[in-house]
Amino acid sequence: MVQTLNRDKESEDYTGDDEFQPSCQTDEVYRQNENSLVDDVCKPRVYLNFPKPNLKNIITPVKRVQELLTKEFERQIGSKYFKKDLGDQLLTEFKKKNDKYISLLAKEFEMKKAAKVFAKRKISSTGDLDINKLASYKFDDNIFRKVMMMPKGKSHGLVLLLDYSGSMFENLPGSIEQVLILASFCRKVNIPFTVYNFGYSGITHATDLGYEKENNISLPESFEKKLGNVWFENVSIREYLNSTMRTSDYNNALKNLLLLKKAWESYKSYSSLYNDRVYVPDFENLTNTPLTQAMYVMGYIVPEFKKQNNLDLVNLVVVHDGDADMTNREVALDDPFSNNKDRPYGKYLDYDSIYVLTDKKNRYSSTYITGGEKSMYQVVCDWFKQTTNSKIVGFYLVPPTTRYVRDAVARQYVSSKTSSYGHTARYLNDDELQIVKQFRKDKLLISKKPGYDDFYLILGGKDLTVQNEDIEVTGKVTSAKLKSAFLKMNKGKQVNRVLVSKFIEKIAA
Repeated sequence: MVQTLNRDKESEDYTGDDEFQPSCQTDEVYRQNENSLVDDVCKPRVYLNFPKPNLKNIITPVKRVQELLTKEFERQIGSKYFKKDLGDQLLTEFKKKNDKYISLLAKEFEMKKAAKVFAKRKISSTGDLDINKLASYKFDDNIFRKVMMMPKGKSHGLVLLLDYSGSMFENLPGSIEQVLILASFCRKVNIPFTVYNFGYSGITHATDLGYEKENNISLPESFEKKLGNVWFENVSIREYLNSTMRTSDYNNALKNLLLLKKAWESYKSYSSLYNDRVYVPDFENLTNTPLTQAMYVMGYIVPEFKKQNNLDLVNLVVVHDGDADMTNREVALDDPFSNNKDRPYGKYLDYDSIYVLTDKKNRYSSTYITGGEKSMYQVVCDWFKQTTNSKIVGFYLVPPTTRYVRDAVARQYVSSKTSSYGHTARYLNDDELQIVKQFRKDKLLISKKPGYDDFYLILGGKDLTVQNEDIEVTGKVTSAKLKSAFLKMNKGKQVNRVLVSKFIEKIAA
């Protein structure tokens, strides 16, 4: 194309009719990607500290949470949204549906634990003579008394962390029921436990701190904002249940949580004429997924829980339906968006450095590369396991539709044979498609996802809700049909109560 140039006599400048600006696409692409040619070893190292958490501003104790729930549901009863005895009715139904199976699981657990101890028994000689065997000393040197040494089993505890992100609203009814079954089992066999949820809602946090009637409140920060620290966004962790509650308080908490479960079940129904309609309290807001921050705070909660209950091992069970929010910033000063130049802000970590995250108190350090294979969440999980000597068990809830199941297998499934972790559902191979089919059938899939000791994908929604199991036999009743129906019913019970069944396998095997 020939370009016509006009000469401006006054300015002596040349301008093109189409203002053509030449560029070299090859050079631009090279400049954009030249940092990838630098080996990671040659990148400069930047040392950052984990921030100090302000636990009083993060954790809401069970007494406060249950006090708020009781007050809210009493208000709803006064407004005649539901009957006064609805909580008692829901508690009776829950116990009728689950108590027998929980008792059977408790017996199974005690038998497995006793068998494990018996298998490790050891018979030793005491060094004391057995008077009854002295007569055989000439032909038998086994004349000393024996003693059987029975090893003491390790004491276990449970800390459960429930995701309260926005995408969980369809899974919350089933999740709450699963959590209550697991808590009831632990209470039955005297395993210390505590149940938390995590998220961050300004309304919830203000209510927990007693600011519900105040306006323009500046809520306290969850983590120390100090130069040289990793920048963590705020998180709120609320305690729902624990094993130290009195029976009356525990039963009242069960009623509140069952009413909350019913509230989430009717969340989509907007009719005020809905029978026994329970409304979700304003302070039970669903928010984002600050899983990295919550896991970091667990690193302070679990050691204290372990110490208070004199435990050997603690299992942290995380129930969630999404990955952690991205956390890849450091604290910097001189906020460019504020007139207050001393106000800290989060500066994004660049791609040109290797960041060394350190915890001097616990003598821990780990490298982190922006956009690398190891996420910030995996670094925090590694820090948690090393500093607390505890294990992380993850339950990832998957909507039961084919699209979400395929996507979950693509992004969350990792095994020794097949690892499609981080891919998209569009590129599933034949083996992975077979895994999708099996997952939909079994409603459970075991993954070796980094950061976890055990990681399970389970179908959410209605599949997570515990159903009443009955033996069903069609046609003529035969012993073979009864056996098949019984095995099917028993398997259904284990799938329906997946959290407690997998927890028992973990601590009793």
